[in-house]
Amino acid sequence: MMQIDRKFKNKNYPILIGVSHIQELNTMKKLENGMIIGAGITIAKVKEYLKLWLKTLSTHQISTCHALLNQLNSFGSEQIRNVATIGGNIIHGSSISSLNPILQACYAKLKLIKHSTNEQCEIALRNVFVRNNNVDMERDEILLSVYIPFTEKYEYLQSYKQSRRRKFDSPIVSCGFQVKLEHQVDGFVLEFKWKIQSACLSFGGIASSIVMMNKTQDYLKDKPWCKQTMKDALKCLLNELTLDESTSEFQSKPISNQIVGSSSIHNSAYLHATGEAKYTCDIPTPSDGLYSALVLSTRPYAKIVSINKTKAEEMPGFKAFISHLDVPGCRMTGDVVNDEEVFPSSIVYCVGTVIGLVVADNEMDAQHGSKLIDIKYECLKPLIVTIDQAIEQQSYLGPELSLKFGNLEQGFQESEHTLTGEFYIGGQEHFYLETNCCLAIPHERGELELCVSTQNATGIQEKVAAALGIPSNKIVVRVKRIGGGFDGKDSIRHIRLCIAISIAEMKLKRPVRLTLDRNVDMLISGQNHPFKSLLKVGFTSLDLLKALDIVLYSNGGWSQDYSVPIMERALLHCGNVYNFKNLKCYGRVCKTNIQPMTAFRGFGIPQANLICEIVVEHVSSYLKVEPVELRQINLYQENDST
Repeated sequence: MMQIDRKFKNKNYPILIGVSHIQELNTMKKLENGMIIGAGITIAKVKEYLKLWLKTLSTHQISTCHALLNQLNSFGSEQIRNVATIGGNIIHGSSISSLNPILQACYAKLKLIKHSTNEQCEIALRNVFVRNNNVDMERDEILLSVYIPFTEKYEYLQSYKQSRRRKFDSPIVSCGFQVKLEHQVDGFVLEFKWKIQSACLSFGGIASSIVMMNKTQDYLKDKPWCKQTMKDALKCLLNELTLDESTSEFQSKPISNQIVGSSSIHNSAYLHATGEAKYTCDIPTPSDGLYSALVLSTRPYAKIVSINKTKAEEMPGFKAFISHLDVPGCRMTGDVVNDEEVFPSSIVYCVGTVIGLVVADNEMDAQHGSKLIDIKYECLKPLIVTIDQAIEQQSYLGPELSLKFGNLEQGFQESEHTLTGEFYIGGQEHFYLETNCCLAIPHERGELELCVSTQNATGIQEKVAAALGIPSNKIVVRVKRIGGGFDGKDSIRHIRLCIAISIAEMKLKRPVRLTLDRNVDMLISGQNHPFKSLLKVGFTSLDLLKALDIVLYSNGGWSQDYSVPIMERALLHCGNVYNFKNLKCYGRVCKTNIQPMTAFRGFGIPQANLICEIVVEHVSSYLKVEPVELRQINLYQENDST
């Protein structure tokens, strides 16, 4: 949890203390009516002791252990349970904690000690949680232990967890339910009935902190224990609790695949399966190596007014801030055309533009230093994000593209029916397992070695050489293994990262490493192109497709990248495998203020084919015929012209 806070919430913890060997935090006792668990006890040990104590507890006391074990059995992986502590889980105060709702429901208590005075106090855990993953504790208070009472006679405790996976996943919703019953004599006949003495309903994942349903709990008090009470309580609960049905998830049992025949074993199969395969991140950093982190734009379309690096320079371990002023060679780069600056000198066109690079002694300092670079902006207009906005503003990249086959006007005249439509396709992430990473190592006589996870070693060699102003034969690019790419490690979106650390290496004369976090990688790497299509199709009552007039717009982002070639490929596949006889295609790449879209598996063909299949589906629905029959009638035949 702490590492998540440091990476994604920009929290800084200057002092870290290991608690595994602090005796006061690692005590665990079973008392007559409950148990005391030290805050430093790991989840794995808690689970081990609970299983042991189950054998010695009275029948009415085991409900607490069962409820806790129900959550602990699916609490993270074995590795996480071996290091995560019960105290850390409580103090983190997560609203989706697996344990805190059940601890709240069973009236657990916390024992705290003040660091300054050594005074100890005991508070109810249910009074600790406040909003936004915070707990109500003083800064100098330390959690010593947790007291968890056993259930009493006629008291019952139950836990529940809903997650995306059956095990080892953070819960979407977690719950702890407690009810204590008492029996009473009703009327003159000695007939035992039960009524609810107290109840606690604790929920995690539905608000910014762990919450109890106080109104429902008050309603249940002194009510008879029967089905009607439960139905009425459910209505009360639904009024008190607003459920977001979009978070409901359902598990389905996968159908096992039957193996037919056998296949050859991949050359690296054993290395991959055992974890011995070496990737770029596994290559050791040289002893004098440095680490880097990107400085990214926080504005979508703005002028850079000033860059203040004073705070970063005062940070221990800081080595350099690399910007457009440090580019020794060509400051322009790109794929098809050089329409991007290596580092922007005056204007940023989207959020996540790489403005510079902070280099430091270690990765943590580099990431921290990158957040200390203070950049002032002046926002510009118009801000264009969507395809429709780009069409309205006539904002395009590259030339108009068109493709014509046959006589479109004649084709529509021969058609008995026409349909028109508009269709949108969203973009997709590459989401390769290994994020972008690169290691630049200097060698003698100005030579440079780049260890990269890339699909375009030649492109890196050429573009880096141009930016450094040196011959390309002085640069060696080594690719040991690629942890997934799907064309996301081919274009300038990926290559510019290698250019950045190569400039840093040349300036500092020391090895420099850059490894992106997943969130940064997805922010700057681009996606598959979103498309919009306007179409008109003509056809006969005999299921013959006569004419197709289609206009394609793609969202290319703020620079060309591979957008124009992708649009060209899409236009070539607008008809898919169907003989339309008369076809006209028109395409434009829209210029918007988002990250440039880039190469992706299929290179424009999946979008074009999907649009064509949508046309076929609409025609089949209009004619009330089976789509497969319509497809078979209009497939290209032998000797047809395409």
